[in-house]
Amino acid sequence: MGTNCLPFLLKKLGAHDTAISMAWLRAISVIRLKRVFVPTAELQRGQAVTALLWLDPLPAATMERIRSLSKSDNPEVAASAKYVLQYCRKAPRVSDSRKR
Repeated sequence: MGTNCLPFLLKKLGAHDTAISMAWLRAISVIRLKRVFVPTAELQRGQAVTALLWLDPLPAATMERIRSLSKSDNPEVAASAKYVLQYCRKAPRVSDSRKR
């Protein structure tokens, strides 16, 4: 994973659909065009949750950011963040692991 992996995943975890993207999806369904793949915020959050669970344990700063997302006004974002918090744990500090 690259250095921008966690910030990228946190951005996706906090994603929400814009009015433009929702209007685009409605327009496509109204005119019955062949289904065009448009990644919704729900899909992006699901992918972010999966990736964050696989990267467990997470750094303390990342866990703190996820905690703040769990208090989001958007109920879907808050639920996704709470799910990650429920199943991920904080990475041990380097100094803690050297004491062993």
